[in-house]
Amino acid sequence: MSENLVKAFFKEATEVGMMQNGSAWICGPDITTLLDSSLNSSFVSNYMQGVIGVQPYVNEFTTEYVEFSNSFQQTFKYKYENNNETIFNPGVYAIRSYDAMHVVTLAANISERNNSLLVKSILESNFTGLSGHVTPLENSDLIFQVINVVGKSYKEIGFWSNSSGFCNEYYRCVNLNASSSLEQLSVVLWPGEATNASPAGVRKLKIGVIRNSIWGEPKKITLNGSTIETTSISGFCIDVFREAMTRLNPEISCEFQLYDRTSELSYDDFVNKVYSESEVVDIFVGDVTITSSRAEIVSFTEPFIASGISTIVPIKRENVGWTLLKPFTPNLWMTIFFLLFYNFFVIWYLEKNDKTSDDYFRGPWYTQFGATFWIIGNTLFQSYGDKIGSFYSKTVIVSWLVVVLIVSNCFTANLSSILVADQLKPVVDTSKIGCDGDSFVVKYLENALKFQNNKIISIGDPKEYSDAFENGTITAAYIESPYVPEFLSKNKNYAVYGETQMLGGFAFVLRKGDPMTVDLSRSIVELQEDGTITELQGKCFVTVHI
Repeated sequence: MSENLVKAFFKEATEVGMMQNGSAWICGPDITTLLDSSLNSSFVSNYMQGVIGVQPYVNEFTTEYVEFSNSFQQTFKYKYENNNETIFNPGVYAIRSYDAMHVVTLAANISERNNSLLVKSILESNFTGLSGHVTPLENSDLIFQVINVVGKSYKEIGFWSNSSGFCNEYYRCVNLNASSSLEQLSVVLWPGEATNASPAGVRKLKIGVIRNSIWGEPKKITLNGSTIETTSISGFCIDVFREAMTRLNPEISCEFQLYDRTSELSYDDFVNKVYSESEVVDIFVGDVTITSSRAEIVSFTEPFIASGISTIVPIKRENVGWTLLKPFTPNLWMTIFFLLFYNFFVIWYLEKNDKTSDDYFRGPWYTQFGATFWIIGNTLFQSYGDKIGSFYSKTVIVSWLVVVLIVSNCFTANLSSILVADQLKPVVDTSKIGCDGDSFVVKYLENALKFQNNKIISIGDPKEYSDAFENGTITAAYIESPYVPEFLSKNKNYAVYGETQMLGGFAFVLRKGDPMTVDLSRSIVELQEDGTITELQGKCFVTVHI
């Protein structure tokens, strides 16, 4: 800005009330350097109180600077005093111009009118000038002075170096002994004569939170009169937001504003509070899902947790009356009984005609059949078994015993797996489906899954789902996936059926184009990479394997 534009600008800002308590002004070098060279003290005291300025630092205590400054003031005052000039100190740009001419002069002396050598000499300049150490750009360590306009002039509140950060004294920046924390700066006088130890305390960010979220977010709220403090509200979304803001800048203050969810206020209405210019909500925090329609009017951060819609259906236990028959298929049972009777007739026939067989096999038919069944059902070494005379009969019985051993082991293993596995089957019926009627889920079911509106039943409270299932109001439910484990932990006779329909995820809502969106997204990614979000999720949500 030029001097005239700066004067017009800050006069207008004062007239519209933007130089009062609650406002903050941070100016770059083009304005800050005018405080030393152009702007008079009366204008500064009337229109620029509390302004923060940043300008390249010039050490005014070196012998070279003092000599140059005295010569400059004498020459400038002699030439321009009659033109109503009142400030004769050399500004930063005058000093840098002098150093620039010094660079060209030294390079010209070396190059001896060789243009290519002249450019090379300029780029390789390395000396101490009035503005500091002049070196090639890639090696330069720029040091800026941070000032605060107070009264008719300004006070120095610290320094900043591009290699070391903030520091309260010049030598700390030179020795790379600085910090990234704004606490290194001195106390600031803000517009309206408000003081704060750090520039981060200009204004508290207003954070919108739903008091009675559908699934219990936030978990805890403690009111202190009509206000709420940041430490008295908790819950998964709130905790993630607080951690992300701490990573971004721990000195940023936030004020939580609670909003009551009613039948007239949906999640889309709360998102609109960020979009609307009449509402003063900087960020909306909660279980807000990213959708394309919402993204058209607001900005979303990176999702801090994946979300989707899962189908919940009741499950029933199978009839266990015929469990003993389930290890084998009907065909296998028929094969076993066929082998049993086949072996029976073979042994009976062989023993009946063998001369060395016991008298049991030459008695009445019922005695022969009894002996044969006993042999088939037991072993060679018990009762009737030790009276067998035919070698062929013994061979058949040994083969049969091997088959019985294999079949019995398979039967035991299969029956154990059946008894261990809970014999529950989902009851899939989507004739009447329940969902949260206060979110975007209804539109998704209608547009994406093609459900008719008369089949969709709105459920206002998560506790009502089980009652709705029991009384037949709904036959299936569609619930956002982060809350499915919590539902299943409280309701044992339900399960997830089919695939989860993946959505955009939960994210924080900011105004369209808000530059904090990128910084807050980067903090969220850091929390995901170091496992902080997983840890918070474990504390706030019930974990159920589904």
